[in-house]
Amino acid sequence: MSARFGASLTIVLGPSHRLAGLLGIAYGGAIAIALLLPVPWLVRGAIALVLAFGLYLALRTHAYRSTAGTVNALEFGADGTCSVRFSGAGQWTECELEHSWVHPRLALLSLRVAGARRARVAIAADAIPAEAFRRLRVRLRLRTAAE
Repeated sequence: MSARFGASLTIVLGPSHRLAGLLGIAYGGAIAIALLLPVPWLVRGAIALVLAFGLYLALRTHAYRSTAGTVNALEFGADGTCSVRFSGAGQWTECELEHSWVHPRLALLSLRVAGARRARVAIAADAIPAEAFRRLRVRLRLRTAAE
């Protein structure tokens, strides 16, 4: 990114009910398929239980951001720097944006945070104000185009 953005962008992430619904549909379909597999009921039940636990973790981490250590705020500086704030921590930590995928209603970010730690963030359009989501999409698209 270059200084042409002019100002920093700070985003405080909120819960996303739309993302929760999409995760529920995807995992619900996977559980339905698992229950139709031609294997013993015990195996079907075990697969369905693992998928249900995966849904629980995905909802807490990405849709409702209620687990400890989940990214709950992002800041992109005018000079191209990136910082994150984790839930339970009041301080900002510098990070490097490794990869991003942008859609009109969803942005997926892969971040390398201070050393070897990685964070993956799913930002749905209903998790932040519309203007902030628009600015985030523009920054991410211009960053990708510049590479």
